[in-house]
Amino acid sequence: MSLGLGIDLAIIGAGGFAVPFEFVNSLYSDGDRSFAQLSSAVNKPEPFGNALEFDGVNDYVSLTTGIATSGDVTLTCWFKYTGGDMGNIYGNSGSGSLSIRVISSTQVRWYDGSNNDWTVSSMSVGEWYHLFITKDGTVGRCYLNGVEATNTTTLNGTMPTINQIGRYHNGTIVPLDGQLDDVAIKSGYVGTLSNAQDIYNEGAGQRPNNVISALDVYYKFNESSGTSAADSSGNSNTGTLNNFTGTYFVPHDNIYTAGFVLSCWIYFDGSISNEYIFGQVGDANMFFRFDSSTSATFQTSIGTSTTWTISANSTGWNHVAMSLNGGVNELWINSVKSTGTTEDYDEEAINISLIGRSDTSYGLFVMDELIIDARNATLTQTQVNSLYKSGKGVLSNTVITTPDIFYRFDQTSGTTVPDSSGNGNNATIYFPTNGDWSPHELEAPTITGGSVNTTSPAQIVLTGTNFYSVTGLSASGTAVVDSYTIDSVTQITAIVDVETAGDYSITVNNIVGSDTISSQTIALYDFGNYIQPDLGNTTETGTIATPWNSTDRFSNIVVAYWAKRPINADTSKTNIIASSTNNSDSYIYHRNTSPYIRFASDGDGNHRRVEWSALNITDNDWHHFYYFYNNHSLTEDITQQPTGAADGTYTSISPSAYPPGGTGLDLRAVVSGGSGDIARLSVMAVGSGYRVGDEITFTVDGQEAKAVLSKVPDTVDFELNLVYDGVLQTRSSSEYQFDGVNNFGSIFYRGSNNTLHSEIAVDDLVFDQHVSTVAEAQAIYNNERGGNVTNIFGSQPLYWYKFNEANGATTIAQSGSVGSADMTLTNFTGAYLLPKSGYNFENALSYDGTDDYCDLGGNITVANSSTEFTMSVWLKPEAGLSSGQLWIFENSNGKDLWFFYPTVTYFRLNGSGSQNAWTYGYDSAGHIGSWHHYVVTRDSSNVIEMYVDGVQQTKSTSNTNSANFQIQYIGTRASLSATKYKGLMDEFIIKSGYAATPADVVSLYNDGLGIDSSLALPSPLAYWKFNETTGTTASDSSGNGNDLTLNNFTGTPWVPH
Repeated sequence: MSLGLGIDLAIIGAGGFAVPFEFVNSLYSDGDRSFAQLSSAVNKPEPFGNALEFDGVNDYVSLTTGIATSGDVTLTCWFKYTGGDMGNIYGNSGSGSLSIRVISSTQVRWYDGSNNDWTVSSMSVGEWYHLFITKDGTVGRCYLNGVEATNTTTLNGTMPTINQIGRYHNGTIVPLDGQLDDVAIKSGYVGTLSNAQDIYNEGAGQRPNNVISALDVYYKFNESSGTSAADSSGNSNTGTLNNFTGTYFVPHDNIYTAGFVLSCWIYFDGSISNEYIFGQVGDANMFFRFDSSTSATFQTSIGTSTTWTISANSTGWNHVAMSLNGGVNELWINSVKSTGTTEDYDEEAINISLIGRSDTSYGLFVMDELIIDARNATLTQTQVNSLYKSGKGVLSNTVITTPDIFYRFDQTSGTTVPDSSGNGNNATIYFPTNGDWSPHELEAPTITGGSVNTTSPAQIVLTGTNFYSVTGLSASGTAVVDSYTIDSVTQITAIVDVETAGDYSITVNNIVGSDTISSQTIALYDFGNYIQPDLGNTTETGTIATPWNSTDRFSNIVVAYWAKRPINADTSKTNIIASSTNNSDSYIYHRNTSPYIRFASDGDGNHRRVEWSALNITDNDWHHFYYFYNNHSLTEDITQQPTGAADGTYTSISPSAYPPGGTGLDLRAVVSGGSGDIARLSVMAVGSGYRVGDEITFTVDGQEAKAVLSKVPDTVDFELNLVYDGVLQTRSSSEYQFDGVNNFGSIFYRGSNNTLHSEIAVDDLVFDQHVSTVAEAQAIYNNERGGNVTNIFGSQPLYWYKFNEANGATTIAQSGSVGSADMTLTNFTGAYLLPKSGYNFENALSYDGTDDYCDLGGNITVANSSTEFTMSVWLKPEAGLSSGQLWIFENSNGKDLWFFYPTVTYFRLNGSGSQNAWTYGYDSAGHIGSWHHYVVTRDSSNVIEMYVDGVQQTKSTSNTNSANFQIQYIGTRASLSATKYKGLMDEFIIKSGYAATPADVVSLYNDGLGIDSSLALPSPLAYWKFNETTGTTASDSSGNGNDLTLNNFTGTPWVPH
């Protein structure tokens, strides 16, 4: 979305008569952030009103408080030249020597004990002139009508105050003969040529208080009588009029007529709601706005306004003409004069520098043929009729013949709108796109095709016609258009994010209408697997074949990954990524005890550690970590090649002067340009005392140079940043520098200390070098733990480890652009490459709680005496159970069983004397109606443990038990008469000779998503997946033939998990 420009052609008939011309292109303002800004504000300044006339005999004005001139000072005033030596303008009443006066038609004098004369352009008697004088220490400069005198003067450094206007000393030496206006003084300030020109501005410039802030005194002389001149500076330095008689406040004449007119064409899109057409930078009060189709408002800086009742086309083109003159304020819409309130703007300044917005608000419309005359114009009904011409118009400057600006929007590309008035006041377009150039004859867009990058956030390339004045893109369902760019008027590239894979429709809207394309298939990013080190890891590690080095601290870096701290993880095992060569080099680890994150960098041998604390890192939840550092440059090149340095190399630079209080600056020249004669500067790690905009002085091979400190981009600072779960974090360490990445090549391990191994799960590990932003980090995080990184970065990252290989793999492919940098896994066992999207459970077995049960046909031995074992099962109990027992299984002798009471879970081997109990009730824990995972183990010490949803449970009755363990029935007791299990059962696996570790249990649970249980428990004794759809047999997937026979099941017992 952005601003569009336009092209209009004009045909001028014979004899200079304007005839209707063909509109071609126009300007688009998107109502969101686009606008155009003029090089200089168009202004109708505040008129002068009256002036003060001095009689040349004894009239003068005394100041309440004199203004110091010993230091820097700026004087400004208007005078009407009366010929010859017209007398003193500024002076001091005492014996001290100070006067400023016009002594001839070509000379202005500053007298401070000696005559200091400036030579200026020749003045004519009876004409008004603007005088602007500055004293910079002892250097004096004079400007007449915005033009600097041909010479400077040397003035005394110590001077008396200025305390009177119109005379010097006691008034006997050439008192002022003539008229003065807008007399102002600013002590302690040296005015500029630009100030002088702004106040003069061809005889109708700004009032001095609008150009120079905090004046010491300012006399407008707009009174009509009396002996006082009000001080408009706000300092109450009232001037006292002495010896004035007769009529001495007289009109300030012959400068300009206070007229303001404009004409333009505006197209609205179907609704009009506070559309801001014009405004002024830094002044929220100054604007012209269409409130609605029936109301428009013009308001000035001081808040006075005119509101007209109008009749505008909500859809289509409107011709707008305005004339503000002498209290008569007229607005025409399509040549029809509107009714408005009366406000005399002759006494107020009007300033316009923005198109498409005020200082704070925007407008949605298309504009064409903008012309403004802010000084010497009025409009009549006949002229407005010609400009409108029944909707066809004439060339505007044939009616408004002396415009300040005239924008015809004739160009077809770029961001500059040329001013056809001849005044050179071009406008600059901000936030432009290729769809900004809108034909005057607007048409709705037409989509002819779409090409989809299938992974969300998906890149969709739309082709068609009329992709101009685009007001927005939208998508069907839950899809969101994150962003779009208008590549041309025939192509748009959009980024669309979806929550669910499927077909979506995309709609393009422009200011006229819309078009939609359907059946755009978008898939979700496939996380595939992630990697989970063993809990208790002391040997597992991943080694990158080609470790990543960021070259040094002057490089941009990005490090991103998803991490999950498992339940029961060792809080001391925290390393994510580290140098493969040195324990103290670069590394990232998660210290869990505080917790805090540390990123250590050592690109140049200076070990730095940046830390972030108080992060809400919750166990068993995925969190996203995104670190980035952007290199920063000085804004200027040095036109000298560092000695002996080739292009692309680095050469150190020593700053020869710092800003006051600055410490910690590190500069380096990057030789560039190919010709061998330019060194571009880079800067990193700005410490205390440095700010953007500071001028840095330095030397390169003995040559002194200066440059201004800047940031790239403006949204970041000079430090390493962490965006955690989409939120930029505040650093908790005092370290501020970043020293680059040195040999990032080892994951889950740092150095030779085994205690530094990690137990934290990781996915989608990315290293890259580009200028990044918080928005990029948020784009990855907001796609629910994923997102196609290539789409978000705009290019393939350098390193990208997805960990999507099948469990058992020892090599992790490198999916980035650097080439051979695969990761080798060492000492990983069991289930370590796990599906993030979850296990496909398929079906489960449903028990009715009345008489359903499964039978093995005889006891099978799970474990002999003192033998380890593991049992794992997923259960979803149903409501309606009595407070009696809920049986999971039992052997034929009624001794080995596992059952629930409402608040206690029991497991028993070989009779009641060996019972173990856990205070864990499925009822009180809310397990009715939802899936949960249960594991029971016996280890080599004959200790029985139970885990629920990956968490080891506390026993209320604890017994070691070395008895044999057998099982025959599932869902009932051996007597077949007790309360049966009611609910769903799935993924029942029994492993003999092995006690699952906490890491195994966490892997089996996998955040409630599950895995193929045989990955964590290979070669089981029995494994029932319950994936059948018909029949009375539940097959054993272990290959040991321990099939189950279903008894009394009716209807459809095989149901989806």
